This record gives sequence, C-alpha cells and structure tokens, in this order.
Amino acid sequence: MGNNVFIGAGACVLGNVVIGDDCKIGANAVVLTDLPRGATAVGVPANVVRIYGRKIDY
Repeated sequence: MGNNVFIGAGACVLGNVVIGDDCKIGANAVVLTDLPRGATAVGVPANVVRIYGRKIDY
C-alpha cells in the first residue's frame, strides 16, 4: 500500500492488490484490481473515476 492513502468507511481491498500513493477509496467500495498513483476509486467493484482530481472516462 502506498503513502497518503485514504480508505473510506466499510471499504474492502480484496486479494493481492497494489494501491498507489495518494489514492482515495470511497466508502463501501470493493477494490479488486491495482490502483495507479493519485486514483480515486468508488463503487462495487471499484472503478477509477479521477486521477489527481482530473475526471477520466472509463
């Protein structure tokens, strides 16, 4: 797990997953895949919706 990571209440990180620096994981999210640096991930399963505050399309 990276530095400066925020994990919301009820979130789950399952398996051998790498969380990059400066990541944010929303409440009740279920992370099943690696997250790049600066990612904000939400949902079940978790999807990256922003990287360093910049909205991305997925």
